[in-house]
Amino acid sequence: MKSPEADKIIASYMQNQYPTAIEYMTQLGRMNAELVKVMKAKEEAETFRLEASAREEEFRRKIEAQKYEREENERNFKTKMEELQANIDQQNKSHEEMKERLIKERDIATEKYNQKLEQLHNEMLEQQRLNEEDKRKLLEQQQTNFEQIQRETE
Repeated sequence: MKSPEADKIIASYMQNQYPTAIEYMTQLGRMNAELVKVMKAKEEAETFRLEASAREEEFRRKIEAQKYEREENERNFKTKMEELQANIDQQNKSHEEMKERLIKERDIATEKYNQKLEQLHNEMLEQQRLNEEDKRKLLEQQQTNFEQIQRETE
């Protein structure tokens, strides 16, 4: 099946317009080369997007694991606190001091855990921000390439 481009080249050739035919073929070659570059950039962008998605999923799994661990720790801690409370009710003031110390340790552990969770969350947000910035840069580069191809074909 002949294409309109092929018909144009043959017609130019038949009219002994060698320079026009050569120029047209050169333009087609440049356009094909630019198209290959754009397609490669698009493929790289898709690969990057998939990798970023995998990293985001990994962060989500880590956060879920931390969340589950925290809930389990809180359940365990609650159970232990109930047991301790029963003993404290049967003992004197020294046991009351021990209870206060355990509460402080729980608060410190909870604070450390919350800091770690916040750190993981911030890392995930930073990774997402970097991914979005990379996507934006890649899209700008593709747009620039596309505009350049359009200018060259005009």
